[in-house]
Amino acid sequence: MKREQERLGARLRAIRVERGLTLEGAGEKSGLHDGYIGRLERGIINPTLAVLVALAKAYRISVDDVFRDHPRQSVGPRPRKKNLAPSGE
Repeated sequence: MKREQERLGARLRAIRVERGLTLEGAGEKSGLHDGYIGRLERGIINPTLAVLVALAKAYRISVDDVFRDHPRQSVGPRPRKKNLAPSGE
Protein backbone atom coordinates (compact mmCIF):
# COMPACT_ATOMS: atom_id res chain seq x y z
CA MET A 1 0.00 0.00 0.00
CA LYS A 2 2.85 2.40 0.77
CA ARG A 3 4.12 2.12 -2.79
CA GLU A 4 0.74 3.17 -4.22
CA GLN A 5 0.65 6.08 -1.78
CA GLU A 6 4.05 7.23 -3.01
CA ARG A 7 3.05 6.87 -6.66
CA LEU A 8 -0.11 8.88 -6.09
CA GLY A 9 1.89 11.52 -4.24
CA ALA A 10 4.42 11.74 -7.05
CA ARG A 11 1.58 12.11 -9.54
CA LEU A 12 0.01 14.92 -7.51
CA ARG A 13 3.37 16.69 -7.35
CA ALA A 14 3.92 16.31 -11.10
CA ILE A 15 0.50 17.81 -11.86
CA ARG A 16 1.11 20.71 -9.46
CA VAL A 17 4.49 21.44 -11.06
CA GLU A 18 3.00 21.14 -14.59
CA ARG A 19 0.49 23.79 -13.54
CA GLY A 20 3.29 26.06 -12.34
CA LEU A 21 2.08 26.09 -8.74
CA THR A 22 4.11 26.16 -5.56
CA LEU A 23 2.87 24.25 -2.53
CA GLU A 24 1.67 27.57 -1.14
CA GLY A 25 -0.17 28.41 -4.37
CA ALA A 26 -1.78 24.98 -4.47
CA GLY A 27 -2.85 25.45 -0.87
CA GLU A 28 -4.42 28.82 -1.60
CA LYS A 29 -6.31 27.50 -4.62
CA SER A 30 -7.49 24.30 -2.92
CA GLY A 31 -8.12 25.56 0.60
CA LEU A 32 -5.70 22.96 1.95
CA HIS A 33 -2.63 23.65 4.08
CA ASP A 34 0.58 23.56 2.04
CA GLY A 35 2.19 21.24 4.61
CA TYR A 36 -0.68 18.81 4.17
CA ILE A 37 -0.23 18.84 0.39
CA GLY A 38 3.50 18.27 0.88
CA ARG A 39 2.81 15.19 3.03
CA LEU A 40 0.43 13.90 0.36
CA GLU A 41 3.05 14.40 -2.33
CA ARG A 42 5.68 12.56 -0.29
CA GLY A 43 3.33 9.61 0.17
CA ILE A 44 3.18 10.02 3.94
CA ILE A 45 -0.61 10.25 4.09
CA ASN A 46 -3.54 9.16 1.92
CA PRO A 47 -5.93 11.76 0.51
CA THR A 48 -9.66 11.46 0.97
CA LEU A 49 -11.98 11.82 -1.98
CA ALA A 50 -12.84 15.34 -0.80
CA VAL A 51 -9.14 16.26 -0.85
CA LEU A 52 -8.69 14.82 -4.36
CA VAL A 53 -11.70 16.83 -5.54
CA ALA A 54 -10.29 20.03 -3.98
CA LEU A 55 -6.89 19.49 -5.62
CA ALA A 56 -8.44 18.58 -8.97
CA LYS A 57 -10.46 21.80 -8.94
CA ALA A 58 -7.39 23.80 -7.98
CA TYR A 59 -5.39 22.20 -10.80
CA ARG A 60 -8.31 22.51 -13.25
CA ILE A 61 -8.43 18.80 -14.00
CA SER A 62 -10.89 16.05 -13.21
CA VAL A 63 -10.29 13.58 -10.42
CA ASP A 64 -9.82 10.77 -12.93
CA ASP A 65 -7.00 12.78 -14.54
CA VAL A 66 -5.04 12.29 -11.31
CA PHE A 67 -4.82 8.62 -12.24
CA ARG A 68 -3.92 9.16 -15.92
CA ASP A 69 -0.44 9.51 -17.34
CA HIS A 70 -1.28 12.76 -19.11
CA PRO A 71 -4.15 14.90 -17.75
CA ARG A 72 -6.26 17.03 -20.03
CA GLN A 73 -5.40 20.72 -20.03
CA SER A 74 -8.50 21.87 -18.18
CA VAL A 75 -11.94 20.78 -17.16
CA GLY A 76 -14.84 22.48 -18.83
CA PRO A 77 -17.45 22.00 -21.47
CA ARG A 78 -16.23 19.91 -24.34
CA PRO A 79 -16.74 21.32 -27.83
CA ARG A 80 -19.75 19.95 -29.60
CA LYS A 81 -19.13 17.69 -32.55
CA LYS A 82 -20.21 19.16 -35.83
CA ASN A 83 -22.95 17.35 -37.66
CA LEU A 84 -21.21 15.83 -40.63
CA ALA A 85 -24.36 14.32 -42.14
CA PRO A 86 -25.41 15.62 -45.54
CA SER A 87 -27.91 18.47 -45.29
CA GLY A 88 -30.33 16.87 -47.79
CA GLU A 89 -30.07 19.56 -50.43
